[in-house]
Amino acid sequence: MQARDIMTVPVVAVVDSDTLHAAARILLDSGISAAPVVNRSRLLVGIISEVDLIARLAIPEMQDVSSRGISLRDSLEAATAFVRNHARLVRDVMSAAVITATEETPIEELATIILRRGIKRLPVVRNGQVVGIVSRVDLLRMLYPTPPVDCIAMYCVSSGRIEKR
Repeated sequence: MQARDIMTVPVVAVVDSDTLHAAARILLDSGISAAPVVNRSRLLVGIISEVDLIARLAIPEMQDVSSRGISLRDSLEAATAFVRNHARLVRDVMSAAVITATEETPIEELATIILRRGIKRLPVVRNGQVVGIVSRVDLLRMLYPTPPVDCIAMYCVSSGRIEKR
């Protein structure tokens, strides 16, 4: 089996010039935790995730550093933090280094990439354009297809007891 056999299509994507608010709305409305970022030519240029959007909250405001001695590295880190904290567009906070697969990538290789790189999803590209996406859930569905309804047992935890339903 190859990526084309298990990838999710169509792919929900955002445009690099979208606002962060628009990107967050797309993720929330689609029930996904990340989306590929494309440019106006529909070429893959990055990926944006909930982490990229939430990280803005964790970055402190840039302090006035003009009165104290700081290194160039400190200045660059402060400037980067300032840009991310005040960013308004997807291109300002997205991850530009995106690991991708092709439609012909074997599923064993997809699983290896996802596990070794610690990523949750792989955009599948053809000529630089996103044609699908393979997530850990797609691999799980392939490994463990949904059993017939009469084989499903549901258990609920209630008041510290496990009950079969």
